[in-house]
Amino acid sequence: RDELEPVFEMRNEISEFYLAANAGAWEFMRAHPHGPGIDGISHPDALTIAMAIDEGVIRARGRFFVDVETRGELTSGYSVVDTFGVLERKPNAEVVVRADKERFKRMLFDLLSGGRAEP
Repeated sequence: RDELEPVFEMRNEISEFYLAANAGAWEFMRAHPHGPGIDGISHPDALTIAMAIDEGVIRARGRFFVDVETRGELTSGYSVVDTFGVLERKPNAEVVVRADKERFKRMLFDLLSGGRAEP
């Protein structure tokens, strides 16, 4: 939450939309019994778009075998990334394993502020 304080202070149409659109995800992250108990928001989709716009957001990547679990009771629909080669399958995807958090935040804040975010 502390890291997103600048968004609360922006008080413009796009920042207010962002907060409203993410309210449900934020509540899940914070209070849902199956959530992680974090008072904040994860941004997997926005982070993916940021990486497509600026590859400098990518800090580390690797090639791994990736498949979508379609039969598991606990993981149905999840992408399974075999980072340890346990399945002994040929890598079929490039996977980002670490991102530049500060660079991503600057991009997000700049967008939400209408291009007027502090560097």
